[in-house]
Amino acid sequence: MTRRSTKVAVVLAALAMPGGVVRAQADRYAPVVLQLPATPRAAVLGATTAARDIEAIFSNPAMIGVASGTVVGGARYEAATLLSLASASSLGSFAVAVGAQYLDAHAPGDRLPYWSYALHLGGHQPASSAVGTFALATTWRGIRVGAAAKYVEQRQGALQDGAPSLDLGLAKDLSRMTAGLAVQNIGAGIHFPASSAQLPLRISAGLAAYGYTAGPFDLSGTAGAAVLPDGLLLPAAGLEVGYVPLDGYNFQVRAGIRRPELRAQQPLSFGGSASLDRFSLEYAYEDWVGGGAHRLALRVR
Repeated sequence: MTRRSTKVAVVLAALAMPGGVVRAQADRYAPVVLQLPATPRAAVLGATTAARDIEAIFSNPAMIGVASGTVVGGARYEAATLLSLASASSLGSFAVAVGAQYLDAHAPGDRLPYWSYALHLGGHQPASSAVGTFALATTWRGIRVGAAAKYVEQRQGALQDGAPSLDLGLAKDLSRMTAGLAVQNIGAGIHFPASSAQLPLRISAGLAAYGYTAGPFDLSGTAGAAVLPDGLLLPAAGLEVGYVPLDGYNFQVRAGIRRPELRAQQPLSFGGSASLDRFSLEYAYEDWVGGGAHRLALRVR
């Protein structure tokens, strides 16, 4: 039996069980795209509430504009593909950003919430989830404040529902550290005729440290935690080591550990990037039950 047919057999066996392994191991919230890191760097660092980069629109809107530019990325699971886009720039005393994510996948059924194991095992129902985001941020009395308006959507088979959502954030620079606090995914849940799921309302706090050196290497990192509506605490931390051999060239390696938000995720991830002037090519590998996720992104600052 081939590897692919073995995975299909696992899905069919789960569906055939009374009470369903699918229900027993179902994830908590929807849409699933809100629970996936947007870029390779975010996938490794894990705690990104205070991360200083373009994809801040997906973690803390107060941090948009700290880094201006555009990042385009994708991730490939065994049976799903994730596409992401974020762009941020300054507009007078404000920073403005737009972002979008789209997950193309399959599901073993048409019930909510989505079964995250299906990203690798697949299923017989076509499924997708998407989010579009617009964010504004400014500085008030030395504190960064920001808000992001989103529209989120989940499709499974012939069923579809969408809802508006809101993110709010604060951040403060502390010497060579930044502290961040964010509340994400404020809004109604996703509802199908026979099932429904909350948005993954998330309260998160984190620290990002940068500007440290060890010999020829530049060091930075993140640490923090998030809390979900069911009280689940999700700590995470990541380390980034950079090396600049020549002016304009920059190489970085990263490693991270987290408590997974989705049931099929595993704690460890690693990756790296190579930069030339304003352009960076990034890669990350995430460990998942049943396989790994490979991520690539192009970043233009």
